[in-house]
Formats: sequence, C-alpha cells, structure tokens
Amino acid sequence: MVDTPGQIELIAYRDSGRHLIKLLSQPHKVANVFLMDSFLCTDPRSYVSLILLSSSVKFRLNVPQVNVISKSDLLNRDQEEAIKSWSEGEEIIDALTGIDEFSYELINTLSHYTGRARIRVSQGGKRP
Repeated sequence: MVDTPGQIELIAYRDSGRHLIKLLSQPHKVANVFLMDSFLCTDPRSYVSLILLSSSVKFRLNVPQVNVISKSDLLNRDQEEAIKSWSEGEEIIDALTGIDEFSYELINTLSHYTGRARIRVSQGGKRP
C-alpha cells in the first residue's frame, strides 16, 4: 500500500501521479482508496461534493477505486443512517434544498453510477 500526500492534486491531477500508477501497476494490480472524511459526509452538500471529487479522481487515474469513510467511529447512528441512505441514492435529493435543474440531473446521474454503500473505517476510537 502506498499512502500519497493529502494534497489530492499532486497525485490525481498531475502527470507524475499517472506515471506513478503506471509504474506500480507493471508488476502488480493497482486500486485506489479514496478517503472521505466522516465529518464532511454528514452534510448533504459536502457529501455530494466528495462524491464528485471521488468520481473525478477515479476518472483521472483510471484504476478501480473504493470509497472509504474515515473516522466512522465519530459518527452517531443518525448520521450513519443518513450517509447510508444518501450513498444508496435514497433521500439525497430531499436532503438538498434549493438545487437547480443542472444539480438535480447531476446528482441523479451520480446516484445511478456511484450508488453503493461506502466502506467505513475508524481509528479505534469509541462510538459516541
């Protein structure tokens, strides 16, 4: 496993990142793990923004990708349930108020193609 710098543009949006992926994939199979901060996932607009960013990285790197919600032990049950329903394409439109037609169509498309439950991980803390 290779952990890259937290500045996503250094790996995902520069040629050096694609070259690194190519070098790593020569002898091995490669996949990307996209970490989504649990705090940002609790707000519907931030959640959609993370899914857009995740989709952009997947498109740019062109390798299989798994979305992971980090620090999930910091979420309460209601937050977990909301994120789960949004990730399955349910209720995300209702959770977003005042969106225009473009945003509505974009979110519907994202839900269709990325509508899978996210993997949760924690750093061993206690659940609130």
